[in-house]
Amino acid sequence: MYGDKMAGMGFKGITPDMVIGSAFAAAYYIKHEMKLTGKVYVIGEKGIAVSMAEEGITIAGMEEDNHVWDPVAMENWEPDPEVAAVLFGLDTEMNYTKVTKATRYLSNPDVKFIATNADMTFPFRTFKAPGTGAMLALLKAATGRDPLVTGKPNKPMRDVVLHKFDLDPSRTLMIGDRLDTDIEFGLQGGMKTLMVLSGISTEAEIQKPGAPTVPHFYADSIAALKD
Repeated sequence: MYGDKMAGMGFKGITPDMVIGSAFAAAYYIKHEMKLTGKVYVIGEKGIAVSMAEEGITIAGMEEDNHVWDPVAMENWEPDPEVAAVLFGLDTEMNYTKVTKATRYLSNPDVKFIATNADMTFPFRTFKAPGTGAMLALLKAATGRDPLVTGKPNKPMRDVVLHKFDLDPSRTLMIGDRLDTDIEFGLQGGMKTLMVLSGISTEAEIQKPGAPTVPHFYADSIAALKD
């Protein structure tokens, strides 16, 4: 999908193995850095399940919890003792059952709390919808715990990208449309940064006096790279 989109913009040779999302970074980190044993209770969508399966991680939750809330069933439900972590990602079918189960798992301090990203909004062509971070706030409030966020701008995602492609940060350009995730990701990693004005952040935010995050360059869209 992303390869086709980039090809449509005139960028050739983008193959599926060149695309790394926050789900892949989370699965990679859980398997290779945390070396977690046991199951992971997942709130998220199919992409997370695929990435976890590719890393050989057994998951719980997801589609099995896509049902109407049943308080009697929840009273009788017992947390799976093999679950060692809760992984939270964007879930357009998030419901009270999933959040309640995750809260019960996270009441055990030995169960790790991980999130794929903390983006507060999710952009569509004509509007912004709540993102992972907005929904994650509910679980943080319910548990009193803060998750380890593996996605941008955090180190786990950066380590995965630099390692997988053997990149030299000083010769790498990070392009994105969010100041607080994409551009901050590049700046923290010692990369040059280009913000495109075709998404979330705006030119006014860059120009604001005392702006906390300022890219090296900005352009109307990624098409500027072809000019």
